[in-house]
Amino acid sequence: MNPSTAVALSPFLHQLSALNCARSIACECVRTRDLLTGLTLHAQLLRSPTAPPFLFVFNLHVSLYAKCGHLNQACICFNQIPWPNAFSLNAMLAAYVSEGLVHRARELFNETAQRDVVSWNTLIAGYARMGYESGALGLLSTMIDSNETVDGFTISGAISACSSERQGKIVHALGVCLGLTVYVSVSNALITMYSGCGLLDDGIQVFVEMRERDEISWKAMIVAYGQHRCGLEALGLFQEMVRVGVRLDMYTLASVLTCYSNLEDLNGGRHFHGVLIKSGFDSNGHVASGLIDMYSECGRRNDAYKIFDSIPCRDLVLWNTMIMGFALNERPEEAIGVFRELLRVGFEPDGCTLVCILSACSDLSLPLQGRQVHALVAQYEPHLSRHLVVGNALVSRACRICGNVELGAEAASQLVALEPHNAAGYVMLSNMHAEAGQWHEVAAIRKMMRDKGVKKVPGCSWIEVKNKLHVFVVEDSYHPMIDTIYQFLESISGKMRDLGYVPDVR
Repeated sequence: MNPSTAVALSPFLHQLSALNCARSIACECVRTRDLLTGLTLHAQLLRSPTAPPFLFVFNLHVSLYAKCGHLNQACICFNQIPWPNAFSLNAMLAAYVSEGLVHRARELFNETAQRDVVSWNTLIAGYARMGYESGALGLLSTMIDSNETVDGFTISGAISACSSERQGKIVHALGVCLGLTVYVSVSNALITMYSGCGLLDDGIQVFVEMRERDEISWKAMIVAYGQHRCGLEALGLFQEMVRVGVRLDMYTLASVLTCYSNLEDLNGGRHFHGVLIKSGFDSNGHVASGLIDMYSECGRRNDAYKIFDSIPCRDLVLWNTMIMGFALNERPEEAIGVFRELLRVGFEPDGCTLVCILSACSDLSLPLQGRQVHALVAQYEPHLSRHLVVGNALVSRACRICGNVELGAEAASQLVALEPHNAAGYVMLSNMHAEAGQWHEVAAIRKMMRDKGVKKVPGCSWIEVKNKLHVFVVEDSYHPMIDTIYQFLESISGKMRDLGYVPDVR
């Protein structure tokens, strides 16, 4: 290069070097969420005459402020950009979505012309995250009508928003038509969606047909098995996951613990607890919560409390799990004690907390405490009684303490309206009418379930004999000793009838 040319270019090269350095530092600050270093860099860029605030630097700082929870500062930074581009918009949309302000994200989205597929995907994912199915699917429809590019992230976000089988299958069909179901993220979303809609077999089919799987795929399938109380299948899949060398995380391990809880397999759970101790995962909050749940389900409330007591920094999930653990073991006094301690240390109960403590107070000997806790529902969350989980607890308590079939039936009807494909509300309603001898209503509810295609998960029981778990479902015919078992059951049932025993089959 000619020396004179080099001299002439040197200020620009110096500026470019400073800019590249600033860009690298800003990117690292965003990745590590190092706000202090990011603020220092931002101030230096604003003061430096050789490093003016170029667009991409401002974009990176919008992301930095947003990811560090400083939404107002992110807005100020965004508004200082003279001509924001799609990256600027996407950074701000992600900031609003991460704070749950989807309506503000939509307003900004509508006001700005600089949109790309990431902008659409961010907003669809935001709607899905907040449970706004109509918002997500409506935006997807607008996207298609506008001939915008739809990619795998668009479809996976829309699938995540689907709460019904019908809508989920429509979006699935759209993904097939566009050739986007080959993406791992789409298949992962389908597994979760089908499981949530009670269609475990459809989720299994998606998993089996996947050409490639990531750790989220395995975790989604294990969670799906756990949700449908297929503990043995989930544990078998976990063993296969370990065999093929998939990386394990705390969420997967917590899901495995849930399987041991569902199976009430204390020996297996203890063995897995030992594995967790060796791997150093036992002190993790998610895993500790799973351990508390597992020991509580297996009737070992003291072991559960030891784990709870050993965790120095407890989040609300841990408190809720411990309260529910005492409730499961019919120890309402201890549950109320933990609840009072939770309030004393400054936690604000959420819907799950109130469900757990209401469940504990459903004991007939504690109606006063139950009414006191029930009053907290209105105190902390005026609209919590509309939530399905709280409704379940209130229905249970109304039936067990008040014996008020009309009140229980009204609440259960609301549960059915909230989740028409969930069998729980129908079963509660049917059981209440059966307890009252209202068999015509029971028959009507069962017909309604058949007409709507709602299926109750078959009853399941298990027993461990010589370190081997034997699982049985209704009308089971797959156990290798099934003929011998049925012969024995017939024999013992006959002897019970001879002694005058008449089972209550209501």
